[in-house]
Amino acid sequence: MVKDYRKKVGSKTGGTKLYFELKQNFINADIKIGRDKFYRLLRLNNLLIPKNKNDIKPQTLTICIKNIIILSKTT
Repeated sequence: MVKDYRKKVGSKTGGTKLYFELKQNFINADIKIGRDKFYRLLRLNNLLIPKNKNDIKPQTLTICIKNIIILSKTT
C-alpha cells in the first residue's frame, strides 16, 4: 500500500501523512494499526524518509560579511 501510494503522490511523503491517507484503506482491509505501530512497520521495511540536515549559519556572521562588502564598494 505504501509503495503504491508514494508512486501516485510523491516519493517524499512522510509517515504521518501516509498514515492518515491510508487509514481508510486499513479499516477497509480489517487491519487494526495505530500510528506508532505504523511507524515501526515503516522503519522495519526501510520506508522512512531521512530527515534533511539544515545548513545553519550564524546570523551575525552573514550580517558582518554583507557590511564588509558594502564598505569595500564605497571605498
